[in-house]
Amino acid sequence: MISWSDFADRYGLTKTQSKIVAALADGQIRSRDELMAAAIGRKYSCDRLISVHVSRANARLKVHGAEIEFVRGSGYRFIPETAA
Repeated sequence: MISWSDFADRYGLTKTQSKIVAALADGQIRSRDELMAAAIGRKYSCDRLISVHVSRANARLKVHGAEIEFVRGSGYRFIPETAA
């Protein structure tokens, strides 16, 4: 199993951003609520919190050719970098 710290080291992500990527690493689509539980562990009244973390993580991920993709009506999925 891949640890969140592996993503922090590889992509230069914060702990929360890395936990989001680790939750998505299996290629499955996850909802905001699932990511909130995995990354933060408690419910906030602002469901946009995950969107902000994903947006900031994407800025760092895209430098490496990876990204977190939004799937309308479903949630998010991780697209790892492709080997050149």
